[in-house]
Amino acid sequence: MRIKFSAIILFAILISSCGDYAALEAIEVNKKTADSLFRSHKDTLDKSFKTICDSMYKIHYNQAIDSIKQLRIEGIKGLIDPAKEQ
Repeated sequence: MRIKFSAIILFAILISSCGDYAALEAIEVNKKTADSLFRSHKDTLDKSFKTICDSMYKIHYNQAIDSIKQLRIEGIKGLIDPAKEQ
């Protein structure tokens, strides 16, 4: 009885896993489609990313310069009047 039950469970598992091959084939087709779309639009994407990176670089660069200036100003004030140093 136990062997029959185990055989039925094993058979059910094997039959239920048959659909996975279709899913794997679909995933492979989707990868190929995505790769071809990327290759065809790569130049446009490169230009877009370069523009975005350049604009973000300017923002972060200005923030860094401003914070360095503020630190330098506080350091100079500390040298002039050590009692006001934070």
